[in-house]
Amino acid sequence: MVRPDYNRIAWCYDALARVVFGPLLERAKQALLEEVREGSKVLVVGGGTGKILACLGAKGKALSVDFVELSANMLARARRQKTTNLAVRFHQGDIRGTNGAGYDVIITNFFFSQFRSAEVAELLLALKPKLVAGGVLLFSDFTAPACFSDRLTGKLMYLFFRLATGIKASRFPDYASLFTGAGFTQLKARPVGRNIVAALYKPVA
Repeated sequence: MVRPDYNRIAWCYDALARVVFGPLLERAKQALLEEVREGSKVLVVGGGTGKILACLGAKGKALSVDFVELSANMLARARRQKTTNLAVRFHQGDIRGTNGAGYDVIITNFFFSQFRSAEVAELLLALKPKLVAGGVLLFSDFTAPACFSDRLTGKLMYLFFRLATGIKASRFPDYASLFTGAGFTQLKARPVGRNIVAALYKPVA
């Protein structure tokens, strides 16, 4: 699996997201956070600059969080987030190389869309055993766009990230089939706007 390198754009990542998508990415990250219960053990995968930590902190719940991010520069920015009610452990590296398990919640925000379908399937299979019985995966990401303007935005986005980070993906994965194939079932989904969706999954027993 190719490891994208976000170090060069960490300084402007959040600003670029706001310019292109306005508040939609933040809305997606917050859309289903009511599913995270007090005292949960949470795994954040590919957490970027740590905006999700601010979102979790705003809920006022005491949580134990493992935050995994490959980019050192992204991780440095995530460490600056205020997390008063969160016990956060930061880890730099590939999620497949971490040994943590027993999570009540796994959060993947705009993480899978940077990978090709076979790589997403591999990642889902690696994440599944990290959940406790009854645990859930909170997902938000881009889906295949229906209108021309969103298709054009998607193509430009992939071109930019291919040049800036080295990603190999060029289209949005078919998440429905990938989650089903990896043994997950969808509990709920919430469209956020344009071609962005938030969804809740659990492993099939």
